[in-house]
Amino acid sequence: MERLIRGVVLSLGLCAVGGCAAVSTITAAGERAEVYELTPVAPRSGGSGRAHLLVEVPTTSGALSTDRIVIKPGPLQVEYLPQARWADETGDLIQLLLARSLTNTGRYALVSTGSVRPDPDLYLLVDVQAFQAEVDPATEEVRVVVRMRAALVGDDRRILSSRTFAQSVPAAAPTAAATVPAFDVAMTGVLQAVADWAGGVSS
Repeated sequence: MERLIRGVVLSLGLCAVGGCAAVSTITAAGERAEVYELTPVAPRSGGSGRAHLLVEVPTTSGALSTDRIVIKPGPLQVEYLPQARWADETGDLIQLLLARSLTNTGRYALVSTGSVRPDPDLYLLVDVQAFQAEVDPATEEVRVVVRMRAALVGDDRRILSSRTFAQSVPAAAPTAAATVPAFDVAMTGVLQAVADWAGGVSS
């Protein structure tokens, strides 16, 4: 199984679907790497929110605290796709996607992420529990798994609501070309669910 992944992941390509994009960069080791980004939820018409929501930087585990694309050949093993990276580290990438998606709902007067900002009415706290491709050792099937725990907190620091969001999407192969589109689909599903949930709590 390990040999299969190491052999296949060397054949990388550009993302084949609209919504994720890749550019080339040079790594510290001098190797060319493809850099990928994902898309937020599309803007909605209407909306007249007045609240200010602050999206904090999501917390991540050590294996996910990187701009590398994680792939797990087994439950206890972590590897990274070679010559492929996200545009930002996982926490920063997901924070930006959440902020843009929530802004696009039109339910908030302001959605911010910066350290210098007016006092927010609401805080969104997120713990990223999974953001990786996983290979089933028995069947060699590949799936992208995105899972996060979110809490919406009021300006008095009282938890208004919390919930876990998860999506699992199959990928054709353990390569960037196959997994990044699956990441985009899974992340879009999670972002949409978070936006609907947060909007219902804060309205």
